[in-house]
Amino acid sequence: MRSSKQLEALRAATQVLESSDSFWFAIVESSLDGIIVSDRDGIIVYANPVAHTIFGYRGDEITGLDVGILAGGEHKDKHPEYIHRYRETGVKHIIGRLNRHVKATTKDGSGIDIILSISEVKNGAHYFVAHVRLNDDESK
Repeated sequence: MRSSKQLEALRAATQVLESSDSFWFAIVESSLDGIIVSDRDGIIVYANPVAHTIFGYRGDEITGLDVGILAGGEHKDKHPEYIHRYRETGVKHIIGRLNRHVKATTKDGSGIDIILSISEVKNGAHYFVAHVRLNDDESK
C-alpha cells in the first residue's frame, strides 16, 4: 500500500508528464544518464529508465520515495539536513556543480560510485533534477 506522500508524488508525476512536450519527454526517457526529479522536499516525482537500472528499482516503485534513500556513505544520514539547510539559507553546495563523484545506495543496499550533477528548476513549482551515471570504473 502506498503512503499519501507516494500518491501525491504519483499525481505530480502524472501532471508533469501530461503537460510536458513529447519532444522533451522522449529526450529524457532515452538519455544515457539516469535522471531523477524530486520536489522541494526531496520526494522523487520522476525517474527515467536508466535511473531505475542504476539503482535497481522497477516501474514507478521509486516514485514517492525520499531521494535521500539513494545517497550513500556519510551523505545518507545527512541528506535531510542538506535539503533543510538549502531551503533555509538558499546557499548552494552541490546544486550546479557538475560531475561530482559520490557514493550512492541501490535498492538492495549495495553501495555504488556515481557521477552526479544536480540542477534546480523553478517554474511555479520547485524541483531538483539529478543526472547520474555510474563512474567509469563501475561501468567497465
